[in-house]
Amino acid sequence: MYRKQILASALALAFAGGDAHALDLGGMRTLSALNQPFVGEIDLLEAKPEELDQVKARIAPVEEFTKAGLERYQYLTKLRFSPEVSPAGQTVIRVTSEEAIREPYIDFLIEVEWPNGQVVKEYTVLLDPPPTTGRGTPKIEPPTAATAVGGSGSG
Repeated sequence: MYRKQILASALALAFAGGDAHALDLGGMRTLSALNQPFVGEIDLLEAKPEELDQVKARIAPVEEFTKAGLERYQYLTKLRFSPEVSPAGQTVIRVTSEEAIREPYIDFLIEVEWPNGQVVKEYTVLLDPPPTTGRGTPKIEPPTAATAVGGSGSG
């Protein structure tokens, strides 16, 4: 009985981890469109607002792209990463660019460091063209029986 208690205590201490918590990255929301400066938000999981000054985020180094089998395009270096609290009160990494993004999709690796660790994660973002204003899509009417090919069979 005593051995089981010691073993259970040792396992509990091993998995407790003390104050160290694992920061993790969640999904990404894109708030911009193709041919616009990029704006997006990556959810920071397990991060408290008062810890954001210790979080450093950037585009991952070339070596990480090589390991992942990805090309590190020059325009990716223009992305800026800023840990902050969103208007909704969530801790996020705000991803922005000053220049318009002309590629229909962006594939990049982000590297995030904090006092207790580091994480590298891949994101692929599809940028849709901005919505056109003023003009709707033309309405297409389905064919009626009178205009269908083949007619009534009399010939």
